[in-house]
Amino acid sequence: MKRSKMILMFVAAFILAAFSVAQADTILLVTSPQPGASTVDWSQLGAAGQVLPHSFLAIGNDPNSDSVTGKFAAPNTNKGTLAVQGTNWGGDFNTGDYLVWAGHLTNGNPVGVGPLSLTFALGGYNFAGAYFQQDFFGAFTAKLEFFDGTNSLGFVTESGVSSGTPGTAMFIGGFDLTGSNITRVVFSETAGSHTTDFAIGTLYYGVVPEPGTMVLLGSGLIGLAGFARRRMSK
Repeated sequence: MKRSKMILMFVAAFILAAFSVAQADTILLVTSPQPGASTVDWSQLGAAGQVLPHSFLAIGNDPNSDSVTGKFAAPNTNKGTLAVQGTNWGGDFNTGDYLVWAGHLTNGNPVGVGPLSLTFALGGYNFAGAYFQQDFFGAFTAKLEFFDGTNSLGFVTESGVSSGTPGTAMFIGGFDLTGSNITRVVFSETAGSHTTDFAIGTLYYGVVPEPGTMVLLGSGLIGLAGFARRRMSK
């Protein structure tokens, strides 16, 4: 009886440990804004065409008034642009949306300055994402990587097509399945015609309900414990 109990306890511990390892640094792709998320509205940065410095600051609408520091790719001379769909951006976002464009015009030609890093002052979130579009029309693949400080938690990718149809922009986001560990996100492209030249819309972030994976695991362990009790009662 004692031997059976020890074996079952070992199996339960092994399953829990294996699940924890499997879940480490696991990010789930999310393709739409999540209920309860806070936002950063880029309209606070100025008007369409406003030059965005290499490093810029914006405030979220959450109760703690968390702030986000944005940085374009090095060197420090790289600057972005504040864009507005329908004004100085003729793409796929909703008309009137304010955008952070990882790019600017030089002699009338667009120059990309991505990737774009966004660091939360407070952090500790399990969800973040934004609508995304490549500057040039055509197919592209966006990447969103999540960090806890300098430690990468993982990333997600999503493919889309950049066009000139307002209201069709692609959303790329992710859940941290291990908990509320996100303190920084980096938007970039892995494929496309101009992988450093893109824009993102309103940033969504926060601690929001996660998938019921842990609930299912708990149910399984409860069932295993019940099996152990039945075995010991015989």
